[in-house]
Amino acid sequence: MIPLMSNAKWRKLFCVIEEAEVSVGRCGIKFLRDDRVFVESTPGGEDLDNEGARDCFVCGPFFFRDIEWMEWPRSYEDSRGPGLKPWVRTQDIEALREAIASAGRFDIESTSEHLRVYGCRTARQKTEHEAAQDRESAGAPSAPVT
Repeated sequence: MIPLMSNAKWRKLFCVIEEAEVSVGRCGIKFLRDDRVFVESTPGGEDLDNEGARDCFVCGPFFFRDIEWMEWPRSYEDSRGPGLKPWVRTQDIEALREAIASAGRFDIESTSEHLRVYGCRTARQKTEHEAAQDRESAGAPSAPVT
């Protein structure tokens, strides 16, 4: 795995999200060496220390170095209880992307359905920057990279 984020960079990401007051309350966290994606609330300043998150999440405490990626869906269902139709909540992933872009260079993947920030990648996975360079060398228009 190729690490893309330090502890300081993860903290910077969460602080930027919190300070920008972007409405993204729900995220998915994928850890290295675990195939599951944990659905969590977006970590905030008081949930974090210098190396990770405290024991206030479904997945328990974790180190930033163990995050493969975090993803914010554009919409998700929020349960209201047995027999009740869930609420469908939306999140402003465009505002999230702008807030992240204003904070520096992060390896992100953005689609119409989600925004994902990578903490590390395998040598076979391409970053958006590398994919844009490949498209340029092949003569195709490049996508904007943040």
